[in-house]
Amino acid sequence: MKKNTLARGFLSFGGIGFVPAIPGTVASSIALLLLVWADGLLGLDFFYRTLFLFILGALVFFPSLFATRKLQLSSNDQPWIVMDEVLGMILALAPLFFWYETDYWWFVGFGLFRFFDIVKPLGIRFLDQKNTPISVFLDDIVAGSYAGGCLLILLYVAG
Repeated sequence: MKKNTLARGFLSFGGIGFVPAIPGTVASSIALLLLVWADGLLGLDFFYRTLFLFILGALVFFPSLFATRKLQLSSNDQPWIVMDEVLGMILALAPLFFWYETDYWWFVGFGLFRFFDIVKPLGIRFLDQKNTPISVFLDDIVAGSYAGGCLLILLYVAG
């Protein structure tokens, strides 16, 4: 029973997933704040920023995948599972860790991720309709990747 409680606690981002109505948006907002805070703590070294994002992504993805498989839910993508949103936000906001004039761009990245996560265009809906433990995360990985790519293009165009 403790393993199920731990798995649910982790997948719900410490219970945030049980917030009524908009748990994904709340989890994404908190992930935004934590990533902005982490960006401020990191030095300017490219290697450490890359290493941080890689380790953070792995620490979110692999335990989440294990916990999802451990719970053996009838439908894998439950609304209270919001660690996939955290992973998507890491991918969406990753370009800002290497761009030094970020200011309001954090909110643009947040908006882009929420757009791709909610609307689910360009194959994301197809991934979301699968009912496997990995598909819970794949739709958000792709949404985060699309958002990060769009953000990178916008940053480049804005100069």
